[in-house]
Amino acid sequence: MHQSTISELRRQFLGLHRVLSTVTSLVTDGLVYDDDIELMGYAARLLITNHNFQNCSVHFVDNDTLRMAAGVSADGDIGDSENQNEDIDWIQAHLSLATRAVELDKNHDTDLLQEKSSEGTSYSKRFVFRDEVIGVLTVSSPAFDHNHAHLISVFCTTLTSLMVNCRQNHHLNNEVRRRTVELENAWRDAQDSSDAKSRFLTNMSHEFLTPLNSIVGAGSLISDTELTTEQSELTETVMASSRHLQSMVNDMLDYSLMEEDELELNVVKTDLRLLVQSLCETVQSDGLNKDVRFVINVDEQIPEFVTVDAKRLEQILSNLISNAIKFTARGCICVDVCNVGNMQSDVLARFSVTDTGIGIDENDIDHIFDALHQLDSSGTRDYGGTGLGLAISQRVARLLGSEIKVDSEPGEGSQFYFDLQLPCERPEAVGGESTEHEFEIAGTASDVTQNIQPSVLLVEDNLINQKFAAKLLEKMGCTVRVANDGIDAVRMFGEDSYDVIFMDCQMPKMDGFEATVKIREMESDSRIPIIALTANSLPEDRARSFKVGMDEFITKPIGRDQLQDALQKWAAI
Repeated sequence: MHQSTISELRRQFLGLHRVLSTVTSLVTDGLVYDDDIELMGYAARLLITNHNFQNCSVHFVDNDTLRMAAGVSADGDIGDSENQNEDIDWIQAHLSLATRAVELDKNHDTDLLQEKSSEGTSYSKRFVFRDEVIGVLTVSSPAFDHNHAHLISVFCTTLTSLMVNCRQNHHLNNEVRRRTVELENAWRDAQDSSDAKSRFLTNMSHEFLTPLNSIVGAGSLISDTELTTEQSELTETVMASSRHLQSMVNDMLDYSLMEEDELELNVVKTDLRLLVQSLCETVQSDGLNKDVRFVINVDEQIPEFVTVDAKRLEQILSNLISNAIKFTARGCICVDVCNVGNMQSDVLARFSVTDTGIGIDENDIDHIFDALHQLDSSGTRDYGGTGLGLAISQRVARLLGSEIKVDSEPGEGSQFYFDLQLPCERPEAVGGESTEHEFEIAGTASDVTQNIQPSVLLVEDNLINQKFAAKLLEKMGCTVRVANDGIDAVRMFGEDSYDVIFMDCQMPKMDGFEATVKIREMESDSRIPIIALTANSLPEDRARSFKVGMDEFITKPIGRDQLQDALQKWAAI
Protein backbone atom coordinates (compact mmCIF):
# COMPACT_ATOMS: atom_id res chain seq x y z
CA MET A 1 0.00 0.00 0.00
CA HIS A 2 1.34 3.40 -0.94
CA GLN A 3 2.61 5.55 1.88
CA SER A 4 0.31 8.38 0.78
CA THR A 5 -2.75 6.14 1.13
CA ILE A 6 -1.71 5.04 4.60
CA SER A 7 -1.18 8.64 5.62
CA GLU A 8 -4.61 9.60 4.29
CA LEU A 9 -6.29 6.75 6.15
CA ARG A 10 -4.45 7.68 9.32
CA ARG A 11 -5.55 11.30 8.89
CA GLN A 12 -9.14 10.23 8.29
CA PHE A 13 -9.07 7.98 11.35
CA LEU A 14 -7.64 10.71 13.55
CA GLY A 15 -10.16 13.14 12.15
CA LEU A 16 -13.02 10.78 12.92
CA HIS A 17 -11.63 10.23 16.41
CA ARG A 18 -11.58 13.99 17.03
CA VAL A 19 -15.15 14.26 15.75
CA LEU A 20 -16.34 11.54 18.12
CA SER A 21 -14.40 13.05 21.03
CA THR A 22 -15.86 16.48 20.38
CA VAL A 23 -19.41 15.21 20.11
CA THR A 24 -18.98 13.00 23.20
CA SER A 25 -17.71 15.97 25.20
CA LEU A 26 -20.60 18.07 23.96
CA VAL A 27 -23.16 15.48 25.05
CA THR A 28 -21.64 14.67 28.44
CA ASP A 29 -20.57 18.15 29.52
CA GLY A 30 -23.21 20.13 27.65
CA LEU A 31 -26.01 18.53 29.66
CA VAL A 32 -25.01 20.49 32.77
CA TYR A 33 -26.04 23.84 31.23
CA ASP A 34 -29.52 25.17 31.87
CA ASP A 35 -28.95 28.36 29.85
CA ASP A 36 -28.73 28.11 26.06
CA ILE A 37 -26.27 31.04 25.72
CA GLU A 38 -23.87 29.41 28.20
CA LEU A 39 -24.23 26.17 26.25
CA MET A 40 -23.36 27.94 22.97
CA GLY A 41 -20.26 29.48 24.53
CA TYR A 42 -19.14 26.07 25.75
CA ALA A 43 -19.75 24.52 22.29
CA ALA A 44 -17.76 27.28 20.55
CA ARG A 45 -14.80 26.85 22.92
CA LEU A 46 -14.96 23.07 22.41
CA LEU A 47 -14.56 23.44 18.63
CA ILE A 48 -11.74 25.95 18.97
CA THR A 49 -9.88 23.72 21.45
CA ASN A 50 -10.22 20.34 19.73
CA HIS A 51 -9.95 21.31 16.06
CA ASN A 52 -8.01 23.52 13.70
CA PHE A 53 -10.54 26.38 13.83
CA GLN A 54 -9.53 30.01 14.21
CA ASN A 55 -12.92 31.52 15.00
CA CYS A 56 -16.38 30.22 16.00
CA SER A 57 -19.67 32.04 16.43
CA VAL A 58 -23.27 31.10 17.18
CA HIS A 59 -26.22 33.27 16.19
CA PHE A 60 -29.83 32.81 17.32
CA VAL A 61 -32.73 33.66 15.03
CA ASP A 62 -35.23 35.99 16.75
CA ASN A 63 -38.08 37.22 14.56
CA ASP A 64 -36.02 36.72 11.41
CA THR A 65 -33.16 38.70 12.94
CA LEU A 66 -29.77 37.23 13.81
CA ARG A 67 -28.52 37.80 17.35
CA MET A 68 -25.05 36.66 18.37
CA ALA A 69 -25.15 34.31 21.34
CA ALA A 70 -21.44 33.44 21.46
CA GLY A 71 -18.24 34.33 19.65
CA VAL A 72 -14.87 32.72 20.41
CA SER A 73 -11.47 33.26 18.76
CA ALA A 74 -8.33 31.17 19.06
CA ASP A 75 -6.53 34.41 19.86
CA GLY A 76 -8.68 34.79 22.96
CA ASP A 77 -11.01 37.49 21.67
CA ILE A 78 -14.63 36.88 22.59
CA GLY A 79 -17.50 38.47 20.76
CA ASP A 80 -21.12 38.65 21.92
CA SER A 81 -24.34 40.42 21.05
CA GLU A 82 -23.05 43.70 22.53
CA ASN A 83 -19.98 44.04 20.27
CA GLN A 84 -21.12 42.23 17.14
CA ASN A 85 -21.44 45.54 15.30
CA GLU A 86 -17.93 46.69 16.17
CA ASP A 87 -15.28 46.68 13.50
CA ILE A 88 -14.10 43.10 14.09
CA ASP A 89 -13.52 41.54 10.70
CA TRP A 90 -14.15 37.91 11.54
CA ILE A 91 -17.41 38.72 13.41
CA GLN A 92 -18.71 40.72 10.45
CA ALA A 93 -17.66 37.95 8.06
CA HIS A 94 -19.45 35.33 10.19
CA LEU A 95 -22.59 37.47 10.36
CA SER A 96 -22.62 37.79 6.58
CA LEU A 97 -22.20 34.04 6.04
CA ALA A 98 -24.79 33.20 8.72
CA THR A 99 -27.29 35.55 7.08
CA ARG A 100 -26.87 33.73 3.78
CA ALA A 101 -27.31 30.36 5.50
CA VAL A 102 -30.60 31.46 7.04
CA GLU A 103 -31.85 32.65 3.66
CA LEU A 104 -31.23 29.26 2.00
CA ASP A 105 -34.32 27.63 0.52
CA LYS A 106 -35.65 24.70 2.54
CA ASN A 107 -35.36 22.52 -0.56
CA HIS A 108 -31.67 23.36 -0.99
CA ASP A 109 -29.47 20.27 -1.36
CA THR A 110 -27.55 21.13 1.79
CA ASP A 111 -27.84 23.75 4.49
CA LEU A 112 -24.06 23.77 5.04
CA LEU A 113 -22.48 26.79 3.39
CA GLN A 114 -18.75 26.76 2.63
CA GLU A 115 -16.74 29.83 1.69
CA LYS A 116 -13.03 29.93 0.80
CA SER A 117 -10.81 32.98 0.93
CA SER A 118 -7.14 33.83 1.10
CA GLU A 119 -7.33 33.58 4.90
CA GLY A 120 -8.85 30.09 4.97
CA THR A 121 -12.19 28.34 4.81
CA SER A 122 -15.40 29.23 6.64
CA TYR A 123 -18.48 27.05 7.22
CA SER A 124 -21.97 27.97 8.31
CA LYS A 125 -24.75 25.51 9.22
CA ARG A 126 -28.25 26.10 10.51
CA PHE A 127 -29.84 24.63 13.65
CA VAL A 128 -33.20 23.34 12.46
CA PHE A 129 -35.91 22.03 14.79
CA ARG A 130 -39.26 20.94 13.40
CA ASP A 131 -38.64 22.79 10.13
CA GLU A 132 -37.85 26.01 12.00
CA VAL A 133 -34.43 27.64 11.85
CA ILE A 134 -33.51 28.52 15.43
CA GLY A 135 -29.83 29.39 14.97
CA VAL A 136 -26.63 29.22 12.92
CA LEU A 137 -23.15 27.89 13.72
CA THR A 138 -20.26 29.52 11.81
CA VAL A 139 -16.60 28.47 12.05
CA SER A 140 -13.47 29.49 10.12
CA SER A 141 -10.19 27.58 9.72
CA PRO A 142 -6.87 28.72 8.23
CA ALA A 143 -6.57 25.35 6.45
CA PHE A 144 -9.05 23.19 4.60
CA ASP A 145 -9.83 19.73 6.03
CA HIS A 146 -12.15 17.13 4.51
CA ASN A 147 -13.36 16.16 8.00
CA HIS A 148 -14.63 19.63 8.81
CA ALA A 149 -17.91 19.29 6.90
CA HIS A 150 -18.70 15.96 8.56
CA LEU A 151 -17.71 17.27 11.98
CA ILE A 152 -19.88 20.37 11.69
CA SER A 153 -22.91 18.38 10.49
CA VAL A 154 -22.70 15.85 13.36
CA PHE A 155 -21.87 18.58 15.86
CA CYS A 156 -24.79 20.79 14.81
CA THR A 157 -27.27 17.89 14.93
CA THR A 158 -26.16 17.03 18.46
CA LEU A 159 -26.04 20.67 19.56
CA THR A 160 -29.55 21.29 18.22
CA SER A 161 -30.96 18.53 20.43
CA LEU A 162 -29.08 19.83 23.46
CA MET A 163 -30.17 23.41 22.78
CA VAL A 164 -33.82 22.42 22.44
CA ASN A 165 -33.63 20.40 25.66
CA CYS A 166 -31.89 23.30 27.36
CA ARG A 167 -34.60 25.73 26.28
CA GLN A 168 -37.34 23.35 27.32
CA ASN A 169 -35.71 22.81 30.70
CA HIS A 170 -35.29 26.55 31.09
CA HIS A 171 -38.95 27.04 30.24
CA LEU A 172 -40.00 24.31 32.65
CA ASN A 173 -37.81 25.77 35.38
CA ASN A 174 -39.40 29.16 34.84
CA GLU A 175 -42.84 27.57 34.93
CA VAL A 176 -41.98 25.69 38.11
CA ARG A 177 -40.73 28.91 39.71
CA ARG A 178 -43.83 30.77 38.55
CA ARG A 179 -46.16 28.06 39.80
CA THR A 180 -44.20 27.82 43.04
CA VAL A 181 -44.69 31.54 43.60
CA GLU A 182 -48.39 31.22 42.75
CA LEU A 183 -48.80 28.26 45.12
CA GLU A 184 -46.89 30.03 47.88
CA ASN A 185 -49.12 33.07 47.45
CA ALA A 186 -52.22 30.87 47.36
CA TRP A 187 -51.04 29.02 50.47
CA ARG A 188 -50.45 32.31 52.28
CA ASP A 189 -53.89 33.53 51.22
CA ALA A 190 -55.45 30.26 52.40
CA GLN A 191 -53.51 30.46 55.66
CA ASP A 192 -54.61 34.05 56.18
CA SER A 193 -58.18 33.01 55.44
CA SER A 194 -57.90 30.06 57.83
CA ASP A 195 -56.41 32.28 60.53
CA ALA A 196 -59.16 34.83 60.01
CA LYS A 197 -61.76 32.06 60.23
CA SER A 198 -60.20 30.74 63.43
CA ARG A 199 -60.17 34.21 64.96
CA PHE A 200 -63.78 34.70 63.92
CA LEU A 201 -64.80 31.35 65.43
CA THR A 202 -62.90 32.13 68.62
CA ASN A 203 -64.57 35.52 68.97
CA MET A 204 -68.02 34.21 68.08
CA SER A 205 -67.77 31.26 70.46
CA HIS A 206 -66.75 33.66 73.21
CA GLU A 207 -69.58 36.06 72.42
CA PHE A 208 -72.16 33.25 72.30
CA LEU A 209 -71.01 31.19 75.25
CA THR A 210 -70.28 34.03 77.69
CA PRO A 211 -73.92 35.17 78.00
CA LEU A 212 -75.05 31.55 77.75
CA ASN A 213 -72.86 30.79 80.76
CA SER A 214 -74.70 33.51 82.67
CA ILE A 215 -78.09 32.06 81.73
CA VAL A 216 -77.12 28.53 82.73
CA GLY A 217 -75.52 29.79 85.94
CA ALA A 218 -78.48 31.86 86.95
CA GLY A 219 -80.86 29.02 86.17
CA SER A 220 -78.76 26.59 88.20
CA LEU A 221 -78.73 28.90 91.21
CA ILE A 222 -82.47 29.57 90.92
CA SER A 223 -83.21 25.83 90.78
CA ASP A 224 -81.50 25.45 94.18
CA THR A 225 -83.92 27.85 95.84
CA GLU A 226 -87.46 27.28 97.11
CA LEU A 227 -89.67 27.34 94.01
CA THR A 228 -93.31 26.77 93.28
CA THR A 229 -94.22 23.99 90.85
CA GLU A 230 -94.77 26.52 88.06
CA GLN A 231 -91.47 28.29 88.78
CA SER A 232 -89.64 24.99 88.81
CA GLU A 233 -91.10 24.03 85.44
CA LEU A 234 -90.21 27.42 83.94
CA THR A 235 -86.67 27.19 85.31
CA GLU A 236 -86.22 23.74 83.83
CA THR A 237 -87.47 25.06 80.48
CA VAL A 238 -84.83 27.78 80.59
CA MET A 239 -82.13 25.24 81.44
CA ALA A 240 -83.22 22.83 78.70
CA SER A 241 -83.33 25.61 76.11
CA SER A 242 -79.88 26.81 77.20
CA ARG A 243 -78.45 23.34 76.86
CA HIS A 244 -80.03 23.06 73.42
CA LEU A 245 -78.54 26.40 72.37
CA GLN A 246 -75.15 25.34 73.73
CA SER A 247 -75.36 22.12 71.73
CA MET A 248 -76.10 24.01 68.51
CA VAL A 249 -73.21 26.43 69.08
CA ASN A 250 -70.86 23.52 69.75
CA ASP A 251 -72.12 21.75 66.63
CA MET A 252 -71.33 24.77 64.46
CA LEU A 253 -67.86 25.10 65.99
CA ASP A 254 -67.15 21.39 65.61
CA TYR A 255 -68.31 21.38 62.01
CA SER A 256 -65.98 24.27 61.21
CA LEU A 257 -63.09 22.43 62.86
CA MET A 258 -63.89 19.29 60.88
CA GLU A 259 -63.83 21.29 57.66
CA GLU A 260 -60.28 22.33 58.57
CA ASP A 261 -59.33 18.81 59.79
CA GLU A 262 -58.48 20.30 63.18
CA LEU A 263 -60.75 18.22 65.40
CA GLU A 264 -58.66 16.41 68.01
CA LEU A 265 -59.30 13.36 70.19
CA ASN A 266 -58.74 13.20 73.94
CA VAL A 267 -58.71 9.51 74.85
CA VAL A 268 -59.09 8.78 78.59
CA LYS A 269 -60.19 6.01 80.93
CA THR A 270 -63.99 6.24 81.10
CA ASP A 271 -66.78 4.65 83.16
CA LEU A 272 -68.94 3.63 80.21
CA ARG A 273 -72.07 2.75 82.20
CA LEU A 274 -72.01 6.04 84.09
CA LEU A 275 -71.43 7.94 80.86
CA VAL A 276 -74.44 6.37 79.12
CA GLN A 277 -76.72 6.69 82.14
CA SER A 278 -75.86 10.36 82.83
CA LEU A 279 -76.17 11.28 79.18
CA CYS A 280 -79.56 9.63 78.80
CA GLU A 281 -80.89 11.28 81.95
CA THR A 282 -79.80 14.71 80.72
CA VAL A 283 -81.08 14.31 77.16
CA GLN A 284 -84.44 12.85 78.04
CA SER A 285 -85.07 15.52 80.65
CA ASP A 286 -84.75 18.15 77.92
CA GLY A 287 -87.61 16.98 75.77
CA LEU A 288 -88.99 13.49 76.35
CA ASN A 289 -92.74 13.23 75.90
CA LYS A 290 -94.62 11.48 78.70
CA ASP A 291 -96.10 9.10 76.10
CA VAL A 292 -92.63 7.77 75.27
CA ARG A 293 -90.89 5.12 77.37
CA PHE A 294 -87.10 5.47 77.64
CA VAL A 295 -85.08 2.28 78.13
CA ILE A 296 -81.35 1.67 78.50
CA ASN A 297 -79.80 -1.78 78.09
CA VAL A 298 -76.13 -2.21 78.99
CA ASP A 299 -74.69 -5.67 78.35
CA GLU A 300 -73.08 -7.17 81.48
CA GLN A 301 -70.19 -8.28 79.25
CA ILE A 302 -69.29 -4.63 78.72
CA PRO A 303 -66.44 -3.77 81.13
CA GLU A 304 -66.98 -0.93 83.56
CA PHE A 305 -63.99 1.06 82.36
CA VAL A 306 -62.92 1.53 78.75
CA THR A 307 -60.48 3.88 77.01
CA VAL A 308 -62.26 6.31 74.70
CA ASP A 309 -62.77 10.01 73.97
CA ALA A 310 -65.74 10.35 76.31
CA LYS A 311 -66.71 13.80 75.05
CA ARG A 312 -66.90 12.65 71.42
CA LEU A 313 -68.76 9.44 72.30
CA GLU A 314 -71.25 11.52 74.28
CA GLN A 315 -71.58 13.84 71.29
CA ILE A 316 -72.56 11.00 68.96
CA LEU A 317 -75.01 9.41 71.39
CA SER A 318 -76.49 12.77 72.36
CA ASN A 319 -77.26 13.62 68.73
CA LEU A 320 -78.74 10.19 68.04
CA ILE A 321 -80.91 10.25 71.20
CA SER A 322 -82.00 13.85 70.56
CA ASN A 323 -83.06 12.89 67.03
CA ALA A 324 -84.99 9.91 68.36
CA ILE A 325 -86.79 12.13 70.88
CA LYS A 326 -87.50 14.74 68.20
CA PHE A 327 -89.12 12.28 65.77
CA THR A 328 -90.90 10.00 68.28
CA ALA A 329 -94.29 11.11 69.57
CA ARG A 330 -95.26 7.85 71.30
CA GLY A 331 -93.92 4.38 71.93
CA CYS A 332 -90.36 3.67 73.04
CA ILE A 333 -86.77 4.84 72.67
CA CYS A 334 -84.15 2.25 73.51
CA VAL A 335 -80.41 2.82 73.97
CA ASP A 336 -78.42 -0.42 73.79
CA VAL A 337 -74.74 -1.07 74.50
CA CYS A 338 -73.75 -4.67 73.82
CA ASN A 339 -70.62 -6.74 73.28
CA VAL A 340 -70.43 -8.03 69.71
CA GLY A 341 -66.85 -9.28 69.66
CA ASN A 342 -64.46 -11.23 71.87
CA MET A 343 -60.88 -9.95 71.89
CA GLN A 344 -57.94 -10.39 74.22
CA SER A 345 -57.64 -6.87 75.62
CA ASP A 346 -60.36 -4.93 73.78
CA VAL A 347 -64.11 -5.04 73.62
CA LEU A 348 -66.06 -4.50 70.41
CA ALA A 349 -69.04 -2.53 71.67
CA ARG A 350 -72.12 -1.82 69.60
CA PHE A 351 -74.02 1.35 70.49
CA SER A 352 -77.53 1.58 69.09
CA VAL A 353 -80.45 3.96 69.47
CA THR A 354 -83.81 2.56 68.40
CA ASP A 355 -87.09 4.48 68.28
CA THR A 356 -90.72 3.98 67.23
CA GLY A 357 -90.92 7.34 65.48
CA ILE A 358 -91.81 8.47 61.98
CA GLY A 359 -89.01 6.52 60.29
CA ILE A 360 -87.02 7.54 57.23
CA ASP A 361 -88.02 7.21 53.60
CA GLU A 362 -85.71 5.07 51.45
CA ASN A 363 -84.85 8.06 49.24
CA ASP A 364 -83.64 10.05 52.27
CA ILE A 365 -81.46 7.41 53.93
CA ASP A 366 -78.52 8.04 51.57
CA HIS A 367 -78.54 11.75 52.43
CA ILE A 368 -79.28 11.94 56.16
CA PHE A 369 -75.57 12.27 57.00
CA ASP A 370 -75.08 15.15 54.56
CA ALA A 371 -74.36 18.50 56.17
CA LEU A 372 -77.40 20.79 56.47
CA HIS A 373 -79.72 18.00 55.26
CA GLN A 374 -83.01 17.93 57.14
CA LEU A 375 -85.83 15.44 56.82
CA ASP A 376 -88.25 18.26 57.56
CA SER A 377 -87.37 20.90 54.96
CA SER A 378 -90.86 22.33 54.64
CA GLY A 379 -91.85 25.82 55.69
CA THR A 380 -93.74 24.44 58.70
CA ARG A 381 -90.53 23.09 60.32
CA ASP A 382 -92.33 20.77 62.72
CA TYR A 383 -89.09 19.30 64.03
CA GLY A 384 -86.45 22.06 63.86
CA GLY A 385 -82.70 21.54 64.11
CA THR A 386 -79.61 22.83 62.29
CA GLY A 387 -79.10 19.86 60.00
CA LEU A 388 -75.55 19.37 61.35
CA GLY A 389 -76.09 16.79 64.10
CA LEU A 390 -75.93 13.60 62.03
CA ALA A 391 -73.21 14.95 59.74
CA ILE A 392 -71.00 15.76 62.72
CA SER A 393 -71.82 12.45 64.40
CA GLN A 394 -70.74 10.52 61.32
CA ARG A 395 -67.50 12.50 61.02
CA VAL A 396 -66.74 11.94 64.72
CA ALA A 397 -67.55 8.23 64.42
CA ARG A 398 -65.09 7.92 61.55
CA LEU A 399 -62.51 9.79 63.61
CA LEU A 400 -63.03 7.12 66.28
CA GLY A 401 -62.62 4.39 63.66
CA SER A 402 -66.27 3.52 63.16
CA GLU A 403 -69.23 4.22 60.88
CA ILE A 404 -72.84 4.99 61.83
CA LYS A 405 -75.37 2.83 60.03
CA VAL A 406 -79.15 3.06 59.95
CA ASP A 407 -82.11 0.72 59.45
CA SER A 408 -85.51 2.34 59.09
CA GLU A 409 -89.08 1.86 57.90
CA PRO A 410 -91.40 4.85 57.33
CA GLY A 411 -94.04 4.92 60.07
CA GLU A 412 -92.34 2.12 62.02
CA GLY A 413 -89.22 3.77 63.45
CA SER A 414 -85.45 3.77 63.03
CA GLN A 415 -82.31 2.21 64.45
CA PHE A 416 -78.96 4.01 64.34
CA TYR A 417 -75.94 1.97 65.42
CA PHE A 418 -72.14 1.94 65.30
CA ASP A 419 -69.37 -0.33 66.61
CA LEU A 420 -66.29 0.81 68.55
CA GLN A 421 -63.24 -1.26 69.42
CA LEU A 422 -62.34 -0.07 72.92
CA PRO A 423 -59.33 -0.98 75.09
CA CYS A 424 -60.65 -1.98 78.49
CA GLU A 425 -60.11 -3.47 81.93
CA ARG A 426 -61.97 -6.76 81.97
CA PRO A 427 -63.67 -7.95 85.20
CA GLU A 428 -62.70 -11.35 86.62
CA ALA A 429 -66.17 -12.73 85.99
CA VAL A 430 -68.80 -11.57 83.54
CA GLY A 431 -72.42 -12.40 83.17
CA GLY A 432 -74.23 -13.22 79.98
CA GLU A 433 -77.24 -10.94 80.16
CA SER A 434 -77.86 -7.26 79.82
CA THR A 435 -79.36 -5.09 82.50
CA GLU A 436 -82.36 -2.96 81.62
CA HIS A 437 -82.93 0.41 83.26
CA GLU A 438 -85.80 2.83 83.01
CA PHE A 439 -84.73 6.28 84.20
CA GLU A 440 -86.81 9.10 85.52
CA ILE A 441 -85.65 12.68 85.03
CA ALA A 442 -82.83 13.16 87.49
CA GLY A 443 -83.23 15.71 90.25
CA THR A 444 -80.66 18.29 91.29
CA ALA A 445 -77.83 16.86 93.34
CA SER A 446 -77.51 18.19 96.87
CA ASP A 447 -74.62 20.33 97.85
CA VAL A 448 -71.51 18.58 99.09
CA THR A 449 -70.67 19.25 102.68
CA GLN A 450 -67.16 20.58 102.96
CA ASN A 451 -64.80 20.08 105.85
CA ILE A 452 -62.05 22.02 104.12
CA GLN A 453 -62.62 25.51 102.75
CA PRO A 454 -60.32 26.03 99.77
CA SER A 455 -59.25 29.60 99.10
CA VAL A 456 -60.10 30.45 95.47
CA LEU A 457 -59.06 33.38 93.30
CA LEU A 458 -61.69 33.83 90.57
CA VAL A 459 -60.47 35.92 87.62
CA GLU A 460 -63.43 36.99 85.46
CA ASP A 461 -64.30 40.29 83.76
CA ASN A 462 -68.02 39.61 83.18
CA LEU A 463 -70.03 40.77 86.21
CA ILE A 464 -72.84 38.23 85.83
CA ASN A 465 -70.40 35.36 85.40
CA GLN A 466 -68.52 36.61 88.47
CA LYS A 467 -71.63 36.41 90.60
CA PHE A 468 -72.64 32.98 89.25
CA ALA A 469 -69.24 31.29 89.57
CA ALA A 470 -68.54 32.86 92.96
CA LYS A 471 -71.94 31.72 94.26
CA LEU A 472 -71.39 28.17 93.04
CA LEU A 473 -67.93 28.01 94.60
CA GLU A 474 -69.20 29.41 97.89
CA LYS A 475 -71.99 26.80 97.97
CA MET A 476 -69.23 24.19 97.61
CA GLY A 477 -67.55 25.56 100.72
CA CYS A 478 -64.89 27.77 99.12
CA THR A 479 -63.80 31.22 100.17
CA VAL A 480 -63.71 33.32 97.02
CA ARG A 481 -61.98 36.54 96.02
CA VAL A 482 -62.69 38.04 92.60
CA ALA A 483 -60.27 39.76 90.22
CA ASN A 484 -61.74 41.81 87.37
CA ASP A 485 -58.86 41.27 84.94
CA GLY A 486 -55.34 39.90 84.61
CA ILE A 487 -53.72 42.94 86.20
CA ASP A 488 -55.85 42.55 89.33
CA ALA A 489 -55.13 38.82 89.36
CA VAL A 490 -51.35 39.32 89.36
CA ARG A 491 -51.59 41.96 92.07
CA MET A 492 -53.90 39.88 94.29
CA PHE A 493 -51.71 36.80 93.86
CA GLY A 494 -48.78 38.79 95.18
CA GLU A 495 -50.78 40.02 98.19
CA ASP A 496 -52.30 36.73 99.41
CA SER A 497 -52.10 32.94 99.06
CA TYR A 498 -54.69 30.75 97.36
CA ASP A 499 -55.32 27.04 96.88
CA VAL A 500 -56.47 27.37 93.27
CA ILE A 501 -57.03 30.04 90.60
CA PHE A 502 -59.89 29.92 88.10
CA MET A 503 -58.68 32.11 85.21
CA ASP A 504 -60.78 33.54 82.39
CA CYS A 505 -58.68 33.71 79.20
CA GLN A 506 -60.17 36.59 77.22
CA MET A 507 -60.18 39.82 79.26
CA PRO A 508 -59.37 43.50 78.67
CA LYS A 509 -56.14 45.18 79.89
CA MET A 510 -54.37 41.86 80.48
CA ASP A 511 -55.75 38.48 79.33
CA GLY A 512 -55.52 35.24 81.26
CA PHE A 513 -52.60 33.91 79.24
CA GLU A 514 -50.33 36.83 80.09
CA ALA A 515 -51.50 36.84 83.70
CA THR A 516 -50.65 33.15 84.02
CA VAL A 517 -47.14 33.73 82.67
CA LYS A 518 -46.56 36.54 85.21
CA ILE A 519 -47.91 34.46 88.09
CA ARG A 520 -45.63 31.54 87.15
CA GLU A 521 -42.67 33.96 87.15
CA MET A 522 -43.60 35.17 90.64
CA GLU A 523 -43.84 31.66 92.15
CA SER A 524 -41.00 30.37 94.27
CA ASP A 525 -41.14 26.80 95.61
CA SER A 526 -44.85 25.88 95.37
CA ARG A 527 -46.95 25.87 92.22
CA ILE A 528 -50.57 27.01 92.42
CA PRO A 529 -53.09 25.19 90.19
CA ILE A 530 -54.46 27.54 87.49
CA ILE A 531 -57.60 26.39 85.69
CA ALA A 532 -58.73 28.07 82.48
CA LEU A 533 -62.39 29.12 82.36
CA THR A 534 -63.09 30.15 78.80
CA ALA A 535 -65.68 30.28 76.06
CA ASN A 536 -62.93 29.65 73.49
CA SER A 537 -63.02 25.93 72.75
CA LEU A 538 -60.74 25.63 69.71
CA PRO A 539 -57.75 23.23 69.92
CA GLU A 540 -55.26 26.08 69.60
CA ASP A 541 -56.87 27.77 72.62
CA ARG A 542 -56.44 24.62 74.70
CA ALA A 543 -52.86 24.20 73.49
CA ARG A 544 -52.03 27.82 74.28
CA SER A 545 -53.48 27.47 77.79
CA PHE A 546 -51.21 24.55 78.64
CA LYS A 547 -48.23 26.20 76.94
CA VAL A 548 -48.37 29.27 79.20
CA GLY A 549 -48.63 27.10 82.31
CA MET A 550 -52.31 26.44 83.02
CA ASP A 551 -53.16 23.06 84.52
CA GLU A 552 -56.67 22.42 83.23
CA PHE A 553 -59.06 23.77 80.61
CA ILE A 554 -62.81 24.15 81.30
CA THR A 555 -65.10 25.56 78.61
CA LYS A 556 -68.17 27.64 79.29
CA PRO A 557 -71.02 27.31 80.09
CA ILE A 558 -69.61 26.20 83.44
CA GLY A 559 -71.62 23.64 85.40
CA ARG A 560 -71.58 22.65 89.04
CA ASP A 561 -70.07 19.24 88.23
CA GLN A 562 -67.15 20.76 86.31
CA LEU A 563 -66.23 23.04 89.20
CA GLN A 564 -66.71 20.23 91.70
CA ASP A 565 -64.42 17.88 89.74
CA ALA A 566 -61.76 20.57 89.37
CA LEU A 567 -61.78 21.34 93.08
CA GLN A 568 -61.54 17.67 93.99
CA LYS A 569 -58.60 17.24 91.64
CA TRP A 570 -56.63 20.39 92.36
CA ALA A 571 -57.74 21.65 95.77
CA ALA A 572 -58.22 18.25 97.47
CA ILE A 573 -61.63 19.10 98.92
